[in-house]
Amino acid sequence: MIDEEKKNIYQNFLDDIESLSLKNLRILIGVSGGQDSSVLLHLCSMLPRKFRVFGLYVNHNLRNSAIAEEEFAKKKSKIYNIPIYIFRSQAVKPRNQSIEMHARKIRYLAFEKYIKKLSCDIFLTAHHANDNLETILMRLNDGAGLAGIRGIPKRNGFYYRPLLNFKKKSLEDFQKNENVDFIVDETNTDVSIKRNFYRHKLVAPWENQAPKLVDNFISISKKAAKIEKRLTSVLYLICKDINFENDILKLKSNFLNNYSTNQKILIIKYLVNDFYNPWRQNFINSLKIWIIKSKSGSRYKLFNNYLLLKNRNEILIKKNTLIKKELLNKKGKLYFNKHNFVKINKVSRKQINFSQNNEYIDEKYIQNKKLNLRLWKSGDSFRPLGMKNLKKISDFLIDQKINCFEKEKQLVLTADDEIIWVCNHRLSDNVKITYKTESFLELSFKARFKNESIFKEKFN
Repeated sequence: MIDEEKKNIYQNFLDDIESLSLKNLRILIGVSGGQDSSVLLHLCSMLPRKFRVFGLYVNHNLRNSAIAEEEFAKKKSKIYNIPIYIFRSQAVKPRNQSIEMHARKIRYLAFEKYIKKLSCDIFLTAHHANDNLETILMRLNDGAGLAGIRGIPKRNGFYYRPLLNFKKKSLEDFQKNENVDFIVDETNTDVSIKRNFYRHKLVAPWENQAPKLVDNFISISKKAAKIEKRLTSVLYLICKDINFENDILKLKSNFLNNYSTNQKILIIKYLVNDFYNPWRQNFINSLKIWIIKSKSGSRYKLFNNYLLLKNRNEILIKKNTLIKKELLNKKGKLYFNKHNFVKINKVSRKQINFSQNNEYIDEKYIQNKKLNLRLWKSGDSFRPLGMKNLKKISDFLIDQKINCFEKEKQLVLTADDEIIWVCNHRLSDNVKITYKTESFLELSFKARFKNESIFKEKFN
């Protein structure tokens, strides 16, 4: 009976890993030394040799026992002949962040680093069915909806949880039968930690009264995952034709008017790659109020570093990234950074083509002057083409109906600190070509946008 149970657990695990059809057959696993992690390490050591398995231990430097656990992880990996890497964090916990959240951020930073470093196809974690049950209950208590009922996804990008359908009791029996040793984490009994409270005070007594509890929640979780998958298919059809303009995703009024507030939130959640993460009900309620009542120019910050902007009757979505100037040089190009630059070509009068997205200036005006490409700043002004007087850049951008996201990254070209071009919008009247112009320069602004690929990955 024992051998049969061992065979079933391993065979199910092997079939699961084989079904992934990994390109490079390279697997990274988290090794903590705990019971679940040690079982996963043991199972991975039994995989056929075609799979290349690596271990990763993350030392958060938060507990005195961390060094002993690190040594245990090294020893176990050596016994199994599995190379192990150590990530030691020096990060300081922010005051407004729990220890659990701080540790989680450290772990995932390490995971991503070594997935890339080792060219692994996948990262395995030891989450099991009881972990999933605890997560569902915690998320339901937070007011989460479908994503909360679904619980922990079996796969999320590089992360895969092959033990998710195994009950804790089955893994404990396997561990005992295989004599897999492990380290007991003393914090696991601390019920002041939210998950431990659910585990020891709610799930354990409930499971004693209802032996089928975990099985029933496994079934509920799978059903919710199926519904979620169908919903993402619908959202794909809804969103696939949304276009990008200057690195910004625009939800226009004629699109938004077709959907209720709740449906708009689902669409936003999908577009910012956060669909599979549950949002708390108070956050959803806050976002609803923003969608309904906020005025033009109002912003809303989402969890994963995305920003929403209300722009009249539109909602704009943008990744919140800093625009930094970089020192780059290339003949015929003036760089702000590797993504944004102005191309400068000398042309003849015959080569001038105003139908293209280029501007033409009198070379004589900027001769022997220092050119610079920079972000505009408060107080900047220039003399727009066709006007006699100076105009503030801020007023000019308002007149052009440039939204706040685009204003923040608006570049200007200067000659000895005088603004001669508000890039892609208007030249200064001082550099215009006339019938007296003898030498011509063609200016073209190039912007390679990064955020578009982030969204479009899901559409390919």
